[in-house]
Amino acid sequence: MARLKLKASTIIENVIAMTILSIVSGIALTVFLQVSAVLSSGEVIEAKLILDEYFNKTVREHRVFDEKVSINDFVIDQKVEPYGNPSAQLHQLVIIVYNLKGRKLCEKKEILLVK
Repeated sequence: MARLKLKASTIIENVIAMTILSIVSGIALTVFLQVSAVLSSGEVIEAKLILDEYFNKTVREHRVFDEKVSINDFVIDQKVEPYGNPSAQLHQLVIIVYNLKGRKLCEKKEILLVK
């Protein structure tokens, strides 16, 4: 009677294969997270540049009122609130930049003397 030989993998081979897959997936996840962080930081840098430009324009043109503006892929929310003693004519200018998904990217607060 002839014996039939079956080919099968051992438990050790399966453990080694799973270990290799775990290491490769861990490396892939690390690379993915780093790429996501770089893309996100690029968006934040662009938002800060737009915020600085918008702030300078607001101060230069004395536009001290509440408004909401869309510039490129960002929404800029500007709020002006009285600050401290009302007779001092001080106002706090708050400018917040959001992306189109509504995520807050950066914010700038400044005290202005309004004449």
